[in-house]
Amino acid sequence: LESLRWLKRKPAPYFVIGTGVSLALFLGLVFGLQSHYSTSKRGSLSSTRGFYGVLSVYEENALTDDYFLALYHGRISHGRQYLDDKYRDLPTTYYNWEGGIGAAFTCHPSRSDTQPAPMHIGVVGLGVGTIAAYGREGDRIRFYEINPQVETLARDPFTFLEECQAEETVVIGDARISLENELSTEGSQQFDLLVVDAFSGDSIPIHLLTREAFDLYFQHLA
Repeated sequence: LESLRWLKRKPAPYFVIGTGVSLALFLGLVFGLQSHYSTSKRGSLSSTRGFYGVLSVYEENALTDDYFLALYHGRISHGRQYLDDKYRDLPTTYYNWEGGIGAAFTCHPSRSDTQPAPMHIGVVGLGVGTIAAYGREGDRIRFYEINPQVETLARDPFTFLEECQAEETVVIGDARISLENELSTEGSQQFDLLVVDAFSGDSIPIHLLTREAFDLYFQHLA
């Protein structure tokens, strides 16, 4: 009781101290974010900051045959594109012809030499649009991307989407919600191939890995 009476008599110092601590924490947060943004911009051609963090475009190996642009989300690479005309349409990083994506396209019946057929391809996660390099005339590629700023950069300065031989579409929003809405309103997309690639970095979207999510994916496959 004595302590309560003492606090009641002298509330001002505690209020001032509490306000000062809160203000210090707020200012520290502001300066920390400003420092992070400035560091992310350093050395980059362009940098943009939004709800999902900082996106930066860097150029590497200028004035060489290996000259390329790379997109980074913080410290995580989201794709690169060579600028030399000989390699401009080459699928890069883990999208290359020798990787899993390349194998999926090479082994698909629609890519056979005897009975080639147009493909409908779904992609969860746009990046710089590298998978568009696999598109052929008559194909359709439907990208699902949660961050609209990623699409903006994938269209400029990167050109995989612009130069895609297939018909390409980008659906902005959470991929699982978009796929659920499409299934209920339009029915199955009947994808010949569905690539789920939204797992780079430390924040794994677990809702794309549940049993219900995989059931949804299979319902959208041809």
